[in-house]
Amino acid sequence: MENTNASAFTNDLLQGLKQHSEGLYYLSETDAPFEVVHFPASQGQEPTNEELTDWAGKEAGEKVETVELRYFFRNMSKETAEMSEEEKAYAVRFQELQLFIEQHLQEAKVYRVGQRRITALVLGKPQTGGFAGLKTNLVET
Repeated sequence: MENTNASAFTNDLLQGLKQHSEGLYYLSETDAPFEVVHFPASQGQEPTNEELTDWAGKEAGEKVETVELRYFFRNMSKETAEMSEEEKAYAVRFQELQLFIEQHLQEAKVYRVGQRRITALVLGKPQTGGFAGLKTNLVET
């Protein structure tokens, strides 16, 4: 039987991810929303390329690239003087999302799976094990 406290913690974490990402879109050549994801523990400390391509819904052998969380969110979370108040508020929401991920998921990273049509998995390790985070799609040509 699953530990009830662990299950409640995981549910709270996933709900927090949903609340922080709701209404946000990762901007690329297509603007895509975020989906909250939770995957079982990997055989090792890091997910394998096979697991990542499976979780991303891609074919085995697709290119997998790892980037730092701050690098991934850099353009979404940056505020500039030229921005409208609405744009600044949107950037602040990305900053808050990034902070939530950093505070609640250990070793958070972004795994970019594919080329041109990329599935990005923003994953870290919750206290309860496995991997949790967000999934989105981007297009780069």
